[in-house]
Amino acid sequence: MNKNKQRILPSTIIFIVLGVAGILLAVLIAGGDRFTRNGLSQNKKNINKNQSINGDIWFSCAKEKIKSGEDFDIDVYINTKGNNLGVFALNFNFDKKDLTVDIESGEDGISKGIDSENFIIMSNPNDITSEHFRFSGICAQNCANGNQKNIAVIHAKAKADFNFSDIVSQLEVKELANELGKAIAFKKNNGVITIK
Repeated sequence: MNKNKQRILPSTIIFIVLGVAGILLAVLIAGGDRFTRNGLSQNKKNINKNQSINGDIWFSCAKEKIKSGEDFDIDVYINTKGNNLGVFALNFNFDKKDLTVDIESGEDGISKGIDSENFIIMSNPNDITSEHFRFSGICAQNCANGNQKNIAVIHAKAKADFNFSDIVSQLEVKELANELGKAIAFKKNNGVITIK
């Protein structure tokens, strides 16, 4: 009888964690802050031609020169600093003169990254016209942990010709937690996100 209780307990905990995390993600996706173009310009730091880094969260594109009307992908990365990443809620803020998020791909503008195969990824494309794209992920076990984990891929469409390193865009962290729902501490300093 004791062995049955031990077998049931892990599944019960996983379902409770997934339920709580699902509610948390729904609330986070529904909320979100606005941004200003000037704030984005001041916070952007380029580390090479095709990457924009924002502390421990950054994005990258395989192409530098993007043509108007072209579809392209933006890979989102995180350095988890040794934490098992079970929950993330991020905003991708962009300038609609350069690009928009392509929700016509059938994936609501986002898909799993290479390192998020055990995640459920969700997005809220309702704010795209406001230059704001919210997306979240949740994972119960075997979650991302490492210094360069590709957690999501944003599908974009160019509205003008540009060099990717010149676009005004930013990733904003709304929430990070481990697979048990415990918050992963991070700080914002001058627009740069650092995981503690």
